[in-house]
Amino acid sequence: MVVVALLGCQRNEPRSEPATTTTTAFGSPTAKRDAPIDVHGITVTFRADGMVAIQGRDRFGNALDTVYENVDFFRKALPVLDRSLTAEQSTGLRDLLPAAGP
Repeated sequence: MVVVALLGCQRNEPRSEPATTTTTAFGSPTAKRDAPIDVHGITVTFRADGMVAIQGRDRFGNALDTVYENVDFFRKALPVLDRSLTAEQSTGLRDLLPAAGP
């Protein structure tokens, strides 16, 4: 009999506390990886492994708790997210993105 164990598949990482203000954009030289950034009620974390995590509530009060594989996936998800976000949240998320390359 062969037993396969999958360790580390479901990490129980503690939730970080949201930051109180949006202070730096991801693309700025002072931005820190793994530091949560509050964007009008949505906490965005650009992780050191390249993933982008968002948590918070949309304009309808529904929970947002998603992790994107990288900034490109996050950028491509914004048009869909815009449908449920406030104008301030949408603008704030877009302002966090680094300038798109050619």
